[in-house]
Amino acid sequence: MGENHWKTGITKIEPNKVAVRGYRVDELMGKITFPQAIYLVLTGELP
Repeated sequence: MGENHWKTGITKIEPNKVAVRGYRVDELMGKITFPQAIYLVLTGELP
């Protein structure tokens, strides 16, 4: 059975690395609020 992949500009997932709109999630945790994270996902920019 083959693997299917969807292309997206919102997230990038690699071994030990998850990025949202080009920002690593581990670097954002504890530094931005939940509303700021939602804004990032929707617009691609930090407020």
